[in-house]
Parts: sequence; structure tokens; C-alpha cells
Amino acid sequence: MISAVFCTAFAAGPVTAAQPVTNVTPLLGQASQLMESGDARAAFNLLAAAEDRLAGSPQFDYLFGLAAIDAGRFDDAVLALQRVSLVDPGSAAVRMELGRAYFGLGDMALARQEFTQLQAQNPPPLAQRIISDYMERIRAAEGAYEGRVLGYIELEGGYNNNANGATGISSFLQFQLDDDSRRTSSGLYGVAVGGSAAIPIAPRWSVKTAVRASLRNYPNAESVDSQQFAGAAHLQWKRGRTGVRVGGIGQNVRLDSEANSRSYALDLAAWRPLSEAWLLRATARFGVSKYNFPVNVRDVNRRLYGLSFLHQSPGKRQMQLEISLVAGDEEGLTDNAANERPFGRDIFGAQVAGSMFLTPNIRLYGSTGWLHSFYDGPFLRDSGGSGGREDDQFVTSLALVLLELPYLSNWSLRNEYRYVQNGSDISLYDFTSFQLLLTARREFE
Repeated sequence: MISAVFCTAFAAGPVTAAQPVTNVTPLLGQASQLMESGDARAAFNLLAAAEDRLAGSPQFDYLFGLAAIDAGRFDDAVLALQRVSLVDPGSAAVRMELGRAYFGLGDMALARQEFTQLQAQNPPPLAQRIISDYMERIRAAEGAYEGRVLGYIELEGGYNNNANGATGISSFLQFQLDDDSRRTSSGLYGVAVGGSAAIPIAPRWSVKTAVRASLRNYPNAESVDSQQFAGAAHLQWKRGRTGVRVGGIGQNVRLDSEANSRSYALDLAAWRPLSEAWLLRATARFGVSKYNFPVNVRDVNRRLYGLSFLHQSPGKRQMQLEISLVAGDEEGLTDNAANERPFGRDIFGAQVAGSMFLTPNIRLYGSTGWLHSFYDGPFLRDSGGSGGREDDQFVTSLALVLLELPYLSNWSLRNEYRYVQNGSDISLYDFTSFQLLLTARREFE
């Protein structure tokens, strides 16, 4: 039951003063059991049938308000909780639930008022985190963020058992593969700097920008030592939890100190709520990737489309879940020696990602995804002939983030495990890799 989290966030529970009404304990017990089982709608209906008779009992009104919130009946919740507040205006638990109810109704001014008064009471850590989460969501819903500039530096180190993402075989069609074409394990280290800015330009309108420059070295696989620069700029409109974003992104990559590729794309996104907890987001990206000779045969025009369902719970764990689908195609731009463009492809895939707090200072992140690619070809095949190529790539990652390091203000530490399996019907493109990465991050405002 979501609402129970908010009661336990404060040392004191809801009001207990009672007015002379019929004993309601059996009814409240039955409603509580329904809510604990996840059936808030049934609990609301049960209590609504007794409202005319029991309204005015603080115990009844409080539970009725909780059930109404979890059932999405925010107007009923406000009325019930206001009755409780008249009996005990100092109850922090009641004020918390009133804030949630106002938020659900879309009355951000009153929701902000309730949460602001709660913050002034120096609530315990769990309650403070919940309140801060709602205040952030209120600012987002109002579409009136104050201008914000954030900078950061990251220091990283780790290990990858297949740093160059290559096959484990030593020969293909009787040709011996060189070292750069075979799997190579290596430690790694790197540094990155970056920043972002959100600048409001009109009510509900803002400009958002981000830049990042990074360097990563692999001592045992120097051919994939990388230097990258990426940037993005978007114009965003937002009203409540509905928004639209349009802008551009770009990236320049150097490998082993030599220019390798550059990519640019038009980036579009739109989102709207499906309920208090669920959000639907659609994305589209139209761009081009260009590679330097002699790998310019990989040049492509790219079209990608995505659809995501996001769920967020503001409870103790602040759990988030995202289910995403992606589809698109890449059109080859540059001929090879045989006047062919083999690296054009059709793609589709799916991903499930989520996160949650394990403790107030440790958050767990995880994701797993699959991408199917059908390349135009032709490619040389293991049988000796030529034809198309199909790949299925599975990527799984798990990360623990320590949000605040002891004695080091504004530093966080991320420990990430990442596994990639690329299955191809041509053995030359079949590979697996495992990476362990430790990243320390310092943010500046």
C-alpha cells in the first residue's frame, strides 16, 4: 500500500481523537486489508458507502482519504483530509496526504504550500526525501524551472575482457585475423568533463543544453583508445506532466588519436501522463553518421523511433521502471570496392530499465535490452558464399551508486557491471564482453 509509506515517514501517526460515532474498527480493518492487498478501488468503494454515516470520525476520514488517493479520487481525498485537518491541524501525516491529494488534482499552488510547511518542520530523512521528490515534480508540472547550470568531472577505472568488441576466433575463411580483429582484454582508465544548462525563456518554455568531453585509454588495446566530444541543444515546452522537446545532438569520436567518426541528428520527443504513476513518451531521431577512410563504407543515414512507458513511485524506495521499444533503419551512403553498401540495416528492439533506493544513500540501477539487426549485405559467410547478415545483441547492466561519499561533499561513486552478447549468423561478428567500471563523479553548481 503506497500510502502507508507516508505514515511511517513521520514519528507520529495520524490523529487519533475520536468523535462519538459508532465503532468503526471492523470496517476500517477490512478497508486496510484491501489496501494492503493492492485493491485501493475496493477499499474506496467500501468506505464511500459509509461516508454519510461516518464522516467526521478522524480515523474514518483519514483512511478514506488514503484510499481515495490510491484510487485516483483526489477530490474525495481532499474533502476527507480537510475534515481531519480541522480536528488536528498540526498533524504532519495529514498534511503530507493533503499535499499528495492537491498534487493529484493538479493544484500545484496548494500542494506546494503543504509540502513547504512540512519542510519547515524538519522532518525525518525518509519524509524529507519524499517531500523533495514531490517539490521537484511540482516544479516540473508548473513548467517554471529557475535557470540552472550544472558542471561535473568524472574519474573512471576498470576492466573489459573484450575491449575492442571483437570475435574470439583466430581465423575466418582460412585467413588469419590480426590482433586488432581478435578479442583483447584490457584494463581501462579515463576522465570526463561536462555540463548542462536549463534556461527558461517564457512561461512553460525553456532551452536545455549539454556538453561532454571524455577520454578513455586501454593499455592492452590501444587501437580503441578513444576521445569523444558530444553536445546537445533542445527547445522544450512543458505544461504539467505533458511536454514536447525538439533539438539537435552531435558527437565526434577519435580512436587511437586519429579522427574516426562524427554523428549529427535531429532529436524529437513528446510525453504525457497516462495516470498519476505512468507516463508515455514517444521519440524520433533522424541523423547521419560519417566515418573516415578507410572505414567510410559504414556511413549511414539513420531513422529511429521509440516508445516508452515510465512508472514512478514516490514511496520509500522511489522505484522507477521504464519499458521501451525501438525500431528504425540505417541507409548506407558510401560504396565499397564492389560498389555495394553492406552496412545499411533494419533494426528493432526492446529494453527494460529500473532503479530504486536500497538505503537513503545508495541507489540500485539495472537494465536489460535486446536489439535485432538485419544488414543489407552482402557479407562473406562462414560457408564461403556471400549474403545478408543478422545479429541479435543482448546487453545487461547493473550499477550501485553511492550518492554522497563520506567527507567528500558533492562526490558520488558508481560501480557498474555490464555484459554484452552479440550473436550473429556470421562467426566473424559473434562476440561477448564483460566490463567492470568504477566512476567517481564531482558535481558543481
